[in-house]
Amino acid sequence: MFYNSRGQLSTEALFAVIIILLLAVVVSAFALQENNEAVLLSGNAVSKESCEKLASIIYHISNSNAKASIVFDLESNASISASTITVGSYYCEFLGNAQGSSLNAGKLRAFKNSQGVVVFEQA
Repeated sequence: MFYNSRGQLSTEALFAVIIILLLAVVVSAFALQENNEAVLLSGNAVSKESCEKLASIIYHISNSNAKASIVFDLESNASISASTITVGSYYCEFLGNAQGSSLNAGKLRAFKNSQGVVVFEQA
């Protein structure tokens, strides 16, 4: 019985309510963690796609004989150094010769300069 003769809650009922509230807190924390992981994974997918796109552009322009030029959209900010591209927390390596630079998201143009180095500029 949840009530005694004076209309007060019994300790069993109080413990049951506390257990239910603790269970609700644990379930909410688990759902929040899963949501955060999903957001992180989707962000890494965009970063990976942008990184691989830049690596592919550098490779193709570096290996072209003509003065090739490619205009494209970059979804995230990126940084190019030595042989590595960094987009967010994701990085990848590229084959070719590219000028180190920081790229802002948006429309970009990539081309080979007179020294044969791939250069990026805002389009």
